[in-house]
Amino acid sequence: MKKNIIQAIITLFLPIYIWVGNKVAKFVSPICAALDGNLEPDCNFPIQGGVDDLLYLINKSDILSVTRNGLNPQIIEDITLISGATAFKVQGQNNSNNTKWELVKQRYTRMWNHFVDFVGFDLSPTGYERYEELSNALVIAVVINNYRGTSGNAAIKIYGLDAGLRAATIAQDMASADTQGAVQVSLSTDEINKEPHTPATLFDTDYATSLAIIEALVA
Repeated sequence: MKKNIIQAIITLFLPIYIWVGNKVAKFVSPICAALDGNLEPDCNFPIQGGVDDLLYLINKSDILSVTRNGLNPQIIEDITLISGATAFKVQGQNNSNNTKWELVKQRYTRMWNHFVDFVGFDLSPTGYERYEELSNALVIAVVINNYRGTSGNAAIKIYGLDAGLRAATIAQDMASADTQGAVQVSLSTDEINKEPHTPATLFDTDYATSLAIIEALVA
């Protein structure tokens, strides 16, 4: 009788309590399942679509370490590469670069897909070699949003930081009126190895300081 009364009382409250043997155990939902703040527009810095024509690619295997912010681990404050490694620039033009990301609902958890699209304008023999290398590479992409945010805290995004990006499409159409034969490249999260987070943000102090971090990795 006493056990039934306790069960009736505790089911009225959260967190949930369950009987385990002769004891009451508390079941608490993981903190990552809870919303922990507001989502509000910044009227001082209205949002703006599009990304910069310059982006950076880094071989994932060349990353030695990343420094994460102590309060928000999705803010990256520094990237260190192994000795001799470098980041590579991809220069586009006329808004030829684009990014996307999306939620992937799975049976027991949730993951994320990251997408980076760009148009390659290097049609030299060396450029063709780079496209072929990219077909086998696992990379991360650092992309600069047109929207900067407060002091640049929304400007520089990192796609594929945890799982990497692979080439989904590398194609050239010499008869295309839009591309005039430029190479269309789409990078995306692997079908099996999904990203555990939305794109990370490269930020330390302000936009200039943050941009200097990635520029310092370019040979």
